[in-house]
Amino acid sequence: MTELHRFILKDLDRTATCIKSSGLYTGAEKEMLFLVVSHKEVTSVKHKIKEADPRAFVVVTDAYDTFGEGWKQLPSKDELQPE
Repeated sequence: MTELHRFILKDLDRTATCIKSSGLYTGAEKEMLFLVVSHKEVTSVKHKIKEADPRAFVVVTDAYDTFGEGWKQLPSKDELQPE
């Protein structure tokens, strides 16, 4: 996993949230990464994950909006628009 962590931090210049978890069936401890990337970065991330753990469970989904450092700034109360 060290190589995957390095890839995220150095090559993508991003960060991720590492969540300690365990499998419900096996009880085995696992590391779950929550990572937001651009559409263009998805393919390279999937390839790196496969290198690190060919049996990894990966979910890729579209985000309606992403706010925070490196993304959009959260809108102020006056800027909020009804959806």
